[in-house]
Amino acid sequence: MICIPRPLEKSAGLSGIWQAGLLWGMLLTFCPQIGQAFPYSAAVLSDQPEGYWRLGEARFKGVAAQQIVEDFSGGARDGAYRQRVFDFPGAPTGEPDSAKFFSIDEPGQISFGSNAALNGRTNNFTVEFWVMPAGTEGNRFLLGNGDPANQASGGFGIFQNGGNLSFRKFGVSNLRTAREQPFFQSPSWHHVAVVMGADNSLSFYRNGELWEAFDPGAPLTPVSAGLNRELTVGLRDGLTSFHGALDELAIYPRALTTQQIQKHYTSARPGDINHDLDVDLSDFIELRDHFSNSPASLSEGDVDLDNDVDLNDFRIFKENFGSLAEPVAVAVPEPAAIWLFLLGGSACQIGWAWARRKRHAPVQ
Repeated sequence: MICIPRPLEKSAGLSGIWQAGLLWGMLLTFCPQIGQAFPYSAAVLSDQPEGYWRLGEARFKGVAAQQIVEDFSGGARDGAYRQRVFDFPGAPTGEPDSAKFFSIDEPGQISFGSNAALNGRTNNFTVEFWVMPAGTEGNRFLLGNGDPANQASGGFGIFQNGGNLSFRKFGVSNLRTAREQPFFQSPSWHHVAVVMGADNSLSFYRNGELWEAFDPGAPLTPVSAGLNRELTVGLRDGLTSFHGALDELAIYPRALTTQQIQKHYTSARPGDINHDLDVDLSDFIELRDHFSNSPASLSEGDVDLDNDVDLNDFRIFKENFGSLAEPVAVAVPEPAAIWLFLLGGSACQIGWAWARRKRHAPVQ
């Protein structure tokens, strides 16, 4: 939501200043995101992605009010919405950007065009996003490049394979999670990072923790010229479309470390120490058991990632206690903004009364 104040009307005396104070108080009260630094996007940008799409552009009944999908990395790799893609509450806690929902009835797609750097890459990159599947059935396409109908095309695809996550190297191999516990637990947000190392190893991360790692194998085949080279999300010819929500897509030209991935997840879910997507008593127990530990591992109570478990970690936990995986789209005004709003309103009334009295005072 973008909040734009109406122009101030001219008024006598100091009432214009009081009106400005009133409007600024209203902005801070009802638009608390103004002036805030959002921790998740800051964490992502600090690791210099080559493409970062927040997917927060407004849609109306699935039709674009804006067709462009902005690239926040500074790399000018904007994308485009195709077909119907719907607004959905975003994944990171406390950030105003929306996510996008892909319907099973009217499959939608986001396209980022042909990315020469990504199409030519054979290893050493990371794909990161948040995803909330609407179900755990079928083999559904999440995102990728290349032409799956032509196994010699090269490129890759990331899929929701029932309750599992899979990574397909077109024309080379297909790797998927094989743990007894399903990777996707619908319906809730999952923070996902797929990391392909410089040694051709492959790692899947879920909610900031390593879920499964595969030994080095064959590299990716570069996408062949003349074939479908677009990076797309949600839908690709010959594949079953994705059904669910996706948010905060980022691609990095290197393999992110475990610490970097954990930092991204923690910045979006502050206080979720055990990475179960709820900030609850189990997090407090872990924080309590490791209080005063220094240095601390990232999963043992170090909420702010400063390598100490201290009072600042407890404060962050306390402020976010009760936060759940399901996002709550309610803006709670800050107390200071409320006071500024009330004081601004009172000052405006006093200034207006003073100007009115002066205007109507008899001439001596």
